[in-house]
Amino acid sequence: MKIKEEYELQRVYGEALLIPADSEEMSDRETISLDPVSEYLWKKVAAMDSFSVNTLVQLLMAEYDVDEETAREDCELIAEAWIEMGIVKE
Repeated sequence: MKIKEEYELQRVYGEALLIPADSEEMSDRETISLDPVSEYLWKKVAAMDSFSVNTLVQLLMAEYDVDEETAREDCELIAEAWIEMGIVKE
């Protein structure tokens, strides 16, 4: 997977938001709110050429006190949501 560059991460009033990078297209795309875990993962994978669910799992386990099974379940849900929202490409 790879994140789409059409969105940029910004903090607005303490909230992490993915905002369409092209302001002219804002009406066509929605702003997406990220929870702290998703924000952490987004920041890490944004600099990568590509990533997988396994990458997300390793990043999550390195930062948080979580077992691999729980991390994998959470990361699979996050990846699925990102794909459905159209903010990453497979």
